Amino acid sequence: MLLFMAVVGIGWLTFKGKYQPTRIKPTPTGSLNQRINGSLPVKTTNDARGNRVEAVEIVGEVKKWDPESGIMEYLADKVVSSVLIDPVEAVIFVRSFVDSSKQLIVRDRSSMRWQTAFCQGDQVAFRLDGDRVVLAVNNGYRVCGDKSE
Repeated sequence: MLLFMAVVGIGWLTFKGKYQPTRIKPTPTGSLNQRINGSLPVKTTNDARGNRVEAVEIVGEVKKWDPESGIMEYLADKVVSSVLIDPVEAVIFVRSFVDSSKQLIVRDRSSMRWQTAFCQGDQVAFRLDGDRVVLAVNNGYRVCGDKSE
C-alpha cells in the first residue's frame, strides 16, 4: 500500500500542471459538433424568429466583414475562422456612436447598419446553434460605420 501511494505521489508531482484538456478550435468547415468539444459556454437565447435555443458563445475580434455574402472572419483563441451571419436567422446588435451605452438592432440586409455592422478590429460576441448564428453583438467602435447614429 505504501508503495502504491509513493508511485501515485511521484506521478502526481511529475505531471502536475502539464496536462491540459484537449480543445478543438473552431474552423471554417465542418459541423459545430466536430469543431467544439463542449468547452465553450452554452447559453439559452432567442433567435430572430423568437424560438428559444441552446447556443454556444464565441467571443473574438473581427478580421474581415463582407456584407454582400454575410460572411465574417474573426480571430478567437489565435485561430481565424469564419461564420455566416443572416439577419433573418440572427438577432444582430451594434453599438451606437452617439451613445456608446446604447445598442442598435440590425433587421435586414438593406439597412445601412448591415453594411457597417462589423468593422475590422471590433470585438464581437456571437452565439451558435449548430452552425447557425442566432445572436451577434458588436461591442466594438465600428470605425467604418455611420457616425450620426
